[in-house]
Amino acid sequence: MERLNVLIIITDQHNVHALGCYGNDAIDTPNLDRLAAQGIVFDNAITPSGACRPAKMSIFTGLHPRTHGLLDGRAETPKGWQTLGEIFRDAGYRTGLIGKHHMPDAVQTFGFEALSRGPSPRKGGPESGGRVGPSRLPNEEHSTGVIATDTMTFIDDHVDEPFFLISSQFAPHRPIFPSEPWASRHDPATIAMPPNHDYAAGRLPGPLETLREKSAEMHEGAQAETLAYYYGLVSQVDHNIGRLIDRLDHHGLLEKTVILFLSDHGEMMGEHGAWTKDVFGYDAVVRIPLIWRLPGGEQGGTRRTQLASSLDVMPTLLDLTGLSAEHAMEGRSLVPEMHDASVAGPEFDVSELFGVHNVRFCSTVRTGRWKYFRIASPDARDDEYLFDLAADPWEMRDLSTSPDARAALDRCRNWLDGWQRETGMCVMARAQLAGSGFDPDTFA
Repeated sequence: MERLNVLIIITDQHNVHALGCYGNDAIDTPNLDRLAAQGIVFDNAITPSGACRPAKMSIFTGLHPRTHGLLDGRAETPKGWQTLGEIFRDAGYRTGLIGKHHMPDAVQTFGFEALSRGPSPRKGGPESGGRVGPSRLPNEEHSTGVIATDTMTFIDDHVDEPFFLISSQFAPHRPIFPSEPWASRHDPATIAMPPNHDYAAGRLPGPLETLREKSAEMHEGAQAETLAYYYGLVSQVDHNIGRLIDRLDHHGLLEKTVILFLSDHGEMMGEHGAWTKDVFGYDAVVRIPLIWRLPGGEQGGTRRTQLASSLDVMPTLLDLTGLSAEHAMEGRSLVPEMHDASVAGPEFDVSELFGVHNVRFCSTVRTGRWKYFRIASPDARDDEYLFDLAADPWEMRDLSTSPDARAALDRCRNWLDGWQRETGMCVMARAQLAGSGFDPDTFA
């Protein structure tokens, strides 16, 4: 049997609402919409961490941050876990990692034969300075275009041998510098902010209040201008993803390549009046796009509502290619759900985020209907929030103190407490928490 190629396309800090195929008619993403039309879209996918490095390490290993040990993006990269790159390299695949990888001290050991980072995303920023505005570089010199070109070169060089390739963009993580024509593609005068951008909330998490204040300094112009540039950068990424798909098609490889598109985590993108991310569990940060295109477009144009996670990437790819890992993974194969929409997914999924900068630890439970998260600090009582996603998909009404939602609150609490006890926490993760004054036993 002929071996399948694998192409994983990762964006960084990508709000799931900034995609046409996830319901946004205002943004221009024709190539990802095409991929979704030919693939399987998971509508309720989350990241195991709202921080870049822990989330990427979970994609590479199929393990939660509390298990692989990288809770804090500033900590040393964990050693000893078998990665996707190693598995495919040892199986005879040519392996490559093009673009942003977040593992500067360890990526050489991750099994990737070809490594190319591309230029800094800060290169070519606007004349006015700052972190938002039009890039002075054309697409072919912009980090987004260079990463795509290097990815295409890898594909060209390995047309006749099986490959495992990750193309990882810096964008649309800030700095938000799209090239023309994408910088001017979305008019801030007509762009609509998210429905929860400016609303009267009785209670906000402390980290969100701080982030709202900082977000006002991100761009001198209106929030709508920042959103227009963010949309423009996403559209530029989309253009370059289209180049990758067309190159596979040019070589006749679409019939034997698994394509996966996802982001490491989300971006506030003006939701709740904030930009970037911080230690809380709103869907803007926790929810991610997840699109699988099987060879030949099998099951193309279908959507799945079952819960999914980027933890599921590793077991799903191994299932599709007939390979195996040395360690037990904490995700699961999505192949059964891909082929049968009636297959039940998990009852809940968990995401955790440690903020060493503000000494907070957020634990999030997401079900098909409910979102629960609690924020812990060493010297204060836990702060908890509950949202009914069916009635309140933009998370504008906290129900944690509502008597009518008490049963759901207790159920989510029990799920989280039980999961943390059963999963435990490795020595490295415990040390990171203890170093910030937490008692790790509180979370395991």
